[in-house]
Amino acid sequence: MILRQSLAIVPEIHSVDVNVGRSAIEVTARHDVADQVRLACSVAGVYYRTRVGVSSRP
Repeated sequence: MILRQSLAIVPEIHSVDVNVGRSAIEVTARHDVADQVRLACSVAGVYYRTRVGVSSRP
């Protein structure tokens, strides 16, 4: 998948989970990577919509 490959090259992103059935991706990162995700979505030709959740994990 182009989107997963595009996000894999961003060093701040630790993991990417793609759920095709829900049309959603979950990105785990220590810092805000919204700009990088937006760019990757643009490259992949998909619509960018966000819902940010902050984890309690250190």
